[in-house]
Amino acid sequence: MKTILQKIFSTLGLSFIISFAFAQPGTLDSSFGVNGKVTKNFGADYTGIKACAIQADGKIISVGNSDLSPWNVPNNLILAQYLMNGNLDSAFGINGKVTTTFNLGASLIIASTVLIQPDQKILIGGSFFDSYSMTDHFVMARYLTDGSLDSAFGVNGKVFTYIGPFPKENSLRALCLQQDGKILAGGYSDGYCLIRYKSNGIIDSSFAINGIFTNNSDEALICDISIQNDGKIVTAGRSEYSTSGFQIVRHKPNGNLDSSFGINGKTVTTFLGEFAQAQSLALLNNGSSIASGFSYNPDQNNYNMVLAKYKSTGALDSSFGINGKVITNTVGNYIAYSGKLLVQWNGKFIVAGNIAASNFIISRFNENGSIDSSFGAFGKATAIFEVSTNTLSGTLQKDGKIIAVGGPDFRLARFKGDEPITVSIKKNISITEGNTGTTPAPFKVILYKPATTDVFVNYKTKNLNAIAGSDYTAVSGTLRIKAGKVSGNIIVNVLGDNTKEPNERFALVLSNPVNAILGTLDSATCTIKNDDPGFAFNATSSENISVKDSFIKLYPNPVKDLLTIEGLQANGKTIISIIDGAGKVIAVNTTTASVFTQNIKQLPAGSYFVKIESGNKTETLKFIKQ
Repeated sequence: MKTILQKIFSTLGLSFIISFAFAQPGTLDSSFGVNGKVTKNFGADYTGIKACAIQADGKIISVGNSDLSPWNVPNNLILAQYLMNGNLDSAFGINGKVTTTFNLGASLIIASTVLIQPDQKILIGGSFFDSYSMTDHFVMARYLTDGSLDSAFGVNGKVFTYIGPFPKENSLRALCLQQDGKILAGGYSDGYCLIRYKSNGIIDSSFAINGIFTNNSDEALICDISIQNDGKIVTAGRSEYSTSGFQIVRHKPNGNLDSSFGINGKTVTTFLGEFAQAQSLALLNNGSSIASGFSYNPDQNNYNMVLAKYKSTGALDSSFGINGKVITNTVGNYIAYSGKLLVQWNGKFIVAGNIAASNFIISRFNENGSIDSSFGAFGKATAIFEVSTNTLSGTLQKDGKIIAVGGPDFRLARFKGDEPITVSIKKNISITEGNTGTTPAPFKVILYKPATTDVFVNYKTKNLNAIAGSDYTAVSGTLRIKAGKVSGNIIVNVLGDNTKEPNERFALVLSNPVNAILGTLDSATCTIKNDDPGFAFNATSSENISVKDSFIKLYPNPVKDLLTIEGLQANGKTIISIIDGAGKVIAVNTTTASVFTQNIKQLPAGSYFVKIESGNKTETLKFIKQ
């Protein structure tokens, strides 16, 4: 009996160990490539993949360049797209790969970064050297989803920018996309350099001085760019080369330095000695930021991976590491290279880096800067290839898994991460309006599983064809779902009236969750059912208004004199009718333009409707005349 029990417990223990090993964050994901790893021989240089990004459908984009030797032979930009299982996507380029030659004689291209636009176009940034003219350029290329160059960007999909006067070393290191589609590019032009482009690749002259902010007083460099919710721009890199430190700079949206940050808009952090450089920057929900990079230690003749956390003012956050800084240990005379900083949904963060130039290595830290021993082996996860490798960058998938990329040639590894907690609105709702007073419209916000810490999520109502203050009471705030709970409620009051009108809709939109990520239904609608009899337009009022962005826009609303209607079908006939609350048609106009302005100055104050008819489509929107 004793032997049998020993076997049973031994088996149970082994099962537990196996189960834990497969579930533990930091282990390679065997469903990706071969045992979690992918290698493709594309003829890239020794550093391999410089950067990667995840598309909306989960496909992985990676970018690099072919060898830089010999210098008198043009090299190529290399772009590859992978399916979620690690196989190349045959629908992209030629068998999953795109090679771009810039055909400018003896020229060389060095890729630096990639980002995916909301329309899923792929934007690549890097540096271009023309050996004939001996000039360096910022270079960008934009691709369509099939891998072909986007002719609407720059000249045939490419943009070259030389920042003079000659001679000057120019190097693009970072890209960032603004909400309005404008592009920020940062790097080096004999010093600190930040440029803003319009979405078509033309330099935006409204930014800084003729679109370019430079500081050639030292040899500062931008390696990463982020944008705050208020539109301010934060960059990370190094200060002057010889005695450099992390340099964090904040700009106003117009490109000018923000004097409320650090000292005259910048802050510099030194670590171990002569040289330090921030490679990556992450902005946190509370306005603080974390930067990661490396620093040379002259006493030990090696490099250390280092991190620093800053308050929104630019001051170091003393609650992080030791006095705001974390210094990791390395082995040998190698760069402990921090290529990318990735903040997870639960506040922990990943640093994709390279120690002793041997294997792919990523490290995970807790929010306070301490190493997270629950990740991999004592906080580090390793992917060993058949040759010595280096990790340059990485990204996070929606399911929490971690992609690390590097070289030589094109190499990727995928590690398991923490499965995220998702927060969503349960469903769209409908409420009968009522004739007086208010009727509560309850939105239920749910987590897909209980969280071990409190979850916070911001919420805000949004007009569709219902108008806040007339049809419902606008609300905004932060919902807290306590640890162990799976739901919470947000109440919006619907305002009753006796106005004869169609059904109306407004939306509740979630944003900026803490300790969770947004789920599929991050916004939902409430349909206000009209219960006032006798309303009719002799046409069907619209119920198909997008939560994210109504196709037809009325502004201003409320309005006093001139009402602008935007988003109409251009070059097509549109009939626009103004109707009062009793259903009486007050004015009818016809237009073929995409924007129409109606003078309603003579109308009495009150609620009115715009009926828009184009072809077989009809949409009805409400406005308030002041």
